Amino acid sequence: MHPGPRALLPAILCLCGLLPAAQGQEIAVPPVEDAAAAPAGDPVEAPLDPADDTLADDNLAADSLEIEPLPLPATWFETRIAIEELAESGDFEAALALREHLLALAAAQFGEDSPEVAEAHLLIADVHRQNKEYALAEVAILDAIDVYESSFGPLSPELIEPYIDLGQNYGEAGDFASALTSYGEARTIGRRHFGLLNEDQIPIIDYMSDAAEELGQQEEAAQLQLEALVIVERNHSESSLEAIEAKYRYAAWLRDHQRDEEALQFYYEIEEVIGDHYDNDPLMMVRLLRERSRSSMVQGGDTGFGMQRSSLANALEILEGMPEPPPQLMAEVLVELGDWQVRYGGNRMPSDHYVRAWTLLGELENGQELRREWFDELVRIEMPRLSQRNLTDDPEAPAGHVVVYFTVDASGHTRDIEITDSEPPGLKDSAVLAVIRSARFRPRVTDGEIVAVRRGYRFPFRYVPPEAAVEQ
Repeated sequence: MHPGPRALLPAILCLCGLLPAAQGQEIAVPPVEDAAAAPAGDPVEAPLDPADDTLADDNLAADSLEIEPLPLPATWFETRIAIEELAESGDFEAALALREHLLALAAAQFGEDSPEVAEAHLLIADVHRQNKEYALAEVAILDAIDVYESSFGPLSPELIEPYIDLGQNYGEAGDFASALTSYGEARTIGRRHFGLLNEDQIPIIDYMSDAAEELGQQEEAAQLQLEALVIVERNHSESSLEAIEAKYRYAAWLRDHQRDEEALQFYYEIEEVIGDHYDNDPLMMVRLLRERSRSSMVQGGDTGFGMQRSSLANALEILEGMPEPPPQLMAEVLVELGDWQVRYGGNRMPSDHYVRAWTLLGELENGQELRREWFDELVRIEMPRLSQRNLTDDPEAPAGHVVVYFTVDASGHTRDIEITDSEPPGLKDSAVLAVIRSARFRPRVTDGEIVAVRRGYRFPFRYVPPEAAVEQ
């Protein structure tokens, strides 16, 4: 049995010359995560009664604890486990201190060009990526690729995953052009070995599409998504469940990119298949209507809002006509209808949709958990984006915030809005007030009744100092 990561830490640090063989050990509880580091204007729910988060260090006298260096893990496998556990706990420096030990053991046990040596390089790359050391991660992944090429030859299928890892590393570093190239290499290798129509390439197509979008290549991204649909349709009949699922997938992508008219066309095609080949199966129709309602919501306008409401109402009617409709599915449709009314129904009290949904959840084994998630937590239905004036995405810019408290009434609207803290004072107070006044939230349901509830939000951001703004 290998020692745990904490037990190995003193020995690893001694090995690196970072810690004497015996000295006092300071034990500190990690600090609470600072929500101010979140993207500009992304609100974080604030506690109504924040607990005292003052943390005390437990300092041990230098002569109170003698640390005996522990032996390093004896095998490649044990070393790998130790690195994974150290990285998972956030001890990246200690994990990386085992790098040469891991590589030496892999080479000694399996050979210089063995897959285990390549896996060791990839593990080291993953630790660097977690520590946001993307250039070092790139070097480690390229080392792994070199080993795989030496062991299996160029364009071997073993290279697919390393090239995907390389693409993800480039993407996290913001180099989307290199990411797209790496994903393309992975896809080319897969098509070479498994055929032009192999469906395992679809996740790679998704990565490529995302990278193309980041580069502003919207049409290229859409074409890639269409290729994924065509691959499935070439492998399965038009009426197959696989083809239906692929159409849903592509329609959702179109919907998420405000191409709702194109998305609706695919929903009509799916409806025709369900009618012709599945005798209008009720559960399949309910899914179709829910997906169509989401596309109608994106479409907006009176027509879109009406289509969304009618699609959800039809889905509920189908479920109510079933002898034993699935309780959770019916509850989901009821909640969507309630959310529609909160979003578009003005100040009127929502109908009994929420209460019916809350009651149905009582029939489920995880019903209490779903009740808390759906009706106790603060669920945004609609909230405009915080004005970005005087804000910046520069991580080096000063951090600011606004904390606001408000009541969500039974109609999902806000009232009694109060700013309790802002830094810098007054910089974004008016903007936050405007956001909260326009916001709509799902009202709380307690013991089968809709009740008003007091809530709090913290808006973190990075801002441009006034003197810098003047200089610009």
